[in-house]
Amino acid sequence: MNKQKPIIGLDKIHIDYSWGQISFQFLNDKGEEIDINEIKEIEQELDLWSGVINSRFLVCDEEVIVTTICDPVMDAIGVKVVSNLLQKGRLRILQSFPSPDISHNSWAKATKLNWDHQDRHESELIDQNEQEAHIKRVMDEDSYYVKWDINGASFTRLDRHFFQLVPPANEEYSFTVSFSPKKITNSHSVEAIIKGSERYWEDFWKSGSFVSFEGSTDTRATELERRIVLSQYLTNIHSSGSIPPQETGLMYNSWFGKAHLEMHWWHAAHFPLWGGRSEKLEKSLEWYSNILH
Repeated sequence: MNKQKPIIGLDKIHIDYSWGQISFQFLNDKGEEIDINEIKEIEQELDLWSGVINSRFLVCDEEVIVTTICDPVMDAIGVKVVSNLLQKGRLRILQSFPSPDISHNSWAKATKLNWDHQDRHESELIDQNEQEAHIKRVMDEDSYYVKWDINGASFTRLDRHFFQLVPPANEEYSFTVSFSPKKITNSHSVEAIIKGSERYWEDFWKSGSFVSFEGSTDTRATELERRIVLSQYLTNIHSSGSIPPQETGLMYNSWFGKAHLEMHWWHAAHFPLWGGRSEKLEKSLEWYSNILH
């Protein structure tokens, strides 16, 4: 088994690469890990109105349906999987923690996943039961906690920074993963995360304006409208936090994790112009006064 390069990511989710990579592992009928080329007919759709990602693909001719959702309040994701592979014990879930090279002078290497220097960080399974598992992560002087709501699955540590979850033999399985500076005592269910996300994005789209080119005879109108609306979604999730965003928003660690102040205008100044979204910009403006103290 390749412990450092899981087969397929959960909709390519990367919650800053130092926070961990969550992925699926698929087995054939002999219990062997399959090749990625055996994953066929991949379909994925992001519902901008609810923030829900719906994915479908075939693994060894077995259908896998995945619902992935990000909690709008907590640093957490929820995932629901539906597949006969669960019933057959041929679908497992992995979490692996790489070591970021944020001190490297090369920007390309600073953003690349580094699986080699396992002594740079710690991943300790501090406690678990049938419903949850807690991991403590330590990197230099910083630390954070990861909480898995495993819902009756088995959760084991396979290597120093590598964990495996084996779901119970049902056709449907749900789990959540939460991140926090302190040990997490409360977390939301997948159903609660979905409802919270639906409310959040409905409020977002109703609180401001958007562009419509309906009736335009220009052949470029539909694509331009799609890009404008999608950019509203992307800047909201990547550039409306409490500090000025990096050039890449929250996509990955760029410019060594530093705020990229000349990009603050391009990433966030547009929020008030859409009407009803001034607080998205105001949230990060306080950073300027805080650094003066």
